[in-house]
Amino acid sequence: MIHHLPLEIISNIVEQLDDNKDRYSLALVNRFFYHETNPILWRSPTITSSSSTGGDDGDEEANTITAIRFIVCVMEARHLVALQVRKLDLGDYIWSDAELLLVTRRLSLLEELNINNEACLSNISLGCLPRHCPNLTSFRLADCHIDSPALFQAFGDEDACRHLQCLDLVNCAPLSPEIVVPLLTCPLKQLSLHLDYARWTTATATSTTIEKIVMDLPRLPHLTHLTLSNIADRFIQCLLTTASNTADASWPHLVSFRLIRCLGMVEDTTLSGFLQTHRDLQHLTLSGGRFSDVVLVDTMARDLSCLSTLDVSHTTTITAKGVHRLIWHGPPTLLWIQLVGCHVYRHQGQEMQHLDGDTVVDVVDPATATSTTTRSSKRRSPVDQLDRPAILALRQSPNPDDLNDDNAFLVNQPCLQW
Repeated sequence: MIHHLPLEIISNIVEQLDDNKDRYSLALVNRFFYHETNPILWRSPTITSSSSTGGDDGDEEANTITAIRFIVCVMEARHLVALQVRKLDLGDYIWSDAELLLVTRRLSLLEELNINNEACLSNISLGCLPRHCPNLTSFRLADCHIDSPALFQAFGDEDACRHLQCLDLVNCAPLSPEIVVPLLTCPLKQLSLHLDYARWTTATATSTTIEKIVMDLPRLPHLTHLTLSNIADRFIQCLLTTASNTADASWPHLVSFRLIRCLGMVEDTTLSGFLQTHRDLQHLTLSGGRFSDVVLVDTMARDLSCLSTLDVSHTTTITAKGVHRLIWHGPPTLLWIQLVGCHVYRHQGQEMQHLDGDTVVDVVDPATATSTTTRSSKRRSPVDQLDRPAILALRQSPNPDDLNDDNAFLVNQPCLQW
């Protein structure tokens, strides 16, 4: 009966399976299922072994065996399996230049590559990557020492990686100050840059290089997602100023902007100017900043009409009242706010309450918030995040503009559960 099933039906059956173990079992049924299942199994092979139970040493040995088996299979290229690979995570095995070359030169249709180990890969292998894998759309390189500052020049070569849309560099050094220039020929939409200054040789070289890289970023007009982590605030100040001082936004398609441990002493006016020229932002992370409620209320609430998620973790210069005003006056699309380490608090108990210093104060009427009865038996209840129910509750609470307290959120009786 199975022999008479159209290949389209068999293909649909295989596609519905989420677990590769199930697909492997299905491939052993007969040649029809094998023919349809094998390409899918090789589409995203798993390099890291999950079968070892002997601790770190056992895991390392199992991962090594798995990686070597994969290399051998690709070299033998039985049934052209290498041409089926679209996504590859090199796992925890420490790859050498020779091994990476053996694999990538056979993966001409590879689209996604993740190198995430402490291997000392050189330009011998990484420099050939754009030529060996011209269809690469996503490349992640983490915790690698790069011995050639001209590594990414290969991405700018003609007919090399013209499809690259996502680039993620994590703790890689040293980077070339000209790293952005070769990427101008790519339709790059997502860029993440995470720095570890301990990997750089001299402070002067680091400062010069990072300044050049950051100042070249506005030259990438197709960016939709940009993440910068652990970059000195003086460079971020220059970047935001440069990206704002144009008639049009430097990144007109930007929908996600994340600054992690970068803001430092960046001024309100600089940050507001940038946000006002990038009004289509939907996801915004500004962690560890020193900006005030002015940015929340006068800029985000007024200008970011599409804002959906906001992360202002470890920003101690904003208040609960400022966040509440953002929710009240901001876009209805806002459904999640991260507030870890912001020192903002919420009510406790069944009465509507707010905090005055270290003391919880019962409020008889929000309009007369100064007429209070002090009770020291209650403790602070910090707010780490506001999800959709909490935000909806705050939208139904008293207008924050009429309240005198900045330290805690106030909500109506029916909304106490958040």
